[in-house]
Amino acid sequence: MNKGSRIVLAAALMSATIAGCGGGEETSSVTTVVDTNQVVEPTEPKVFYQIPTPNEFFSVIKEIGGKSRPELMNPVANTEKYTETRFKALNFGIYSADLAYASCYEIGQSALEYFKAVEKMGNELDISSAFDESVFKRIEQNLTEGDSLVSISNETYFDAYNYLEENDRGNILALVVAGGWVESIYVVSNLAGPYKDKNPLIERMAQQGHTLTNVIEFMRKYNDDPAVGMTIAQLEEIQMIYETLEVVEKEITTENTGDKLNFSGNAEFKFSKETYEDLTNKVKELRTKYVEAKN
Repeated sequence: MNKGSRIVLAAALMSATIAGCGGGEETSSVTTVVDTNQVVEPTEPKVFYQIPTPNEFFSVIKEIGGKSRPELMNPVANTEKYTETRFKALNFGIYSADLAYASCYEIGQSALEYFKAVEKMGNELDISSAFDESVFKRIEQNLTEGDSLVSISNETYFDAYNYLEENDRGNILALVVAGGWVESIYVVSNLAGPYKDKNPLIERMAQQGHTLTNVIEFMRKYNDDPAVGMTIAQLEEIQMIYETLEVVEKEITTENTGDKLNFSGNAEFKFSKETYEDLTNKVKELRTKYVEAKN
């Protein structure tokens, strides 16, 4: 990937990112970003999918009342279980989400442990060169500074993302993104607890159908990989549940200008007790398969 392409990718990612855990509104849309500082040869239009980082998601969750529950994270001891590339990639995403959670909630020692788990998974996926060797020294120096940990966590995620894109390993990246999405929803569903109307965490979860659609559409680019295809099929079972949610308000417009595809508007969705339980059970089932390395 050339420098211009890296700029486009970074812009597409950063446009969905919230700096730190202070708050802000999460976005979930599909957009293209055009780099105006380079001459672009005529090519087929490319669509870049905004996929919220775990840091972004947890920043919103913390602001609306999510609590710190470290026991929900995938234990670092489980890294020894992952021998297949598929499960290494999925759990790289899971550990990245856990790292974001620990960093956002300023769980200092856990953050250090999960950085090491991410590093271990990265080494086994042969993406260790994506990480700056000084990062762990920076972590140790900032264990009590939540904002700094969040910043380092974000950097780590983007570095891995960019490395996989630049080295044509999109199939691995697709699994990483899937694992991160599942873990994020799993953690928040446990923070939310049983169904309760107007629970802000449950309301936020109801809006994640769009982000799941973006994840799946991004993954489809690598559908020829059997591991990616299997994972898409599993995520589609969750997507089917989202498609049954009650639509409270919907106003989405699509504009295709030839070189750009823009979605705009908003949609509000609402769980019933039944659909919420269906979704949380399915997410738990899928997450258990991933952390236990079972197909």
